[in-house]
Amino acid sequence: MQTSAQGSWCKVSATIAPEIGVQIALPTQRWSQRFLQVGCGGLCGSINLSLSNASGCLPAMNGEFVVAATDMGHHGSMMDASWAEDPQKRIDFAWRANHLTAVLAKAVMQTLYRQPPAAKVCLLYGLLRRRSRRH
Repeated sequence: MQTSAQGSWCKVSATIAPEIGVQIALPTQRWSQRFLQVGCGGLCGSINLSLSNASGCLPAMNGEFVVAATDMGHHGSMMDASWAEDPQKRIDFAWRANHLTAVLAKAVMQTLYRQPPAAKVCLLYGLLRRRSRRH
């Protein structure tokens, strides 16, 4: 449990096989049945569970959204592409990490709140957004 100016949060950390890191922040008081999945920039490699990606979105900043993020299936700096020699990591980066992060977050919301999100907001970028929608 974490407390901030936005309220109290339950933070869930998980690894989806083989190596997709995921974090989900779930508000304990003011959830408005909305879900925000944020991207991490560049080639990713770390989890950026930060609302700075949603600055200007008042409900998100006020702690009304469940927020989820992934490392896209590998660890490293956002400009490190050494992982790209591994075919599974390329698949995870291309679409699988985003899709499975959303699936896990929705399952956790259903378990904790006993209801699914009514609205989803996705702050991914370009190709990742299109591929995430396809899968």
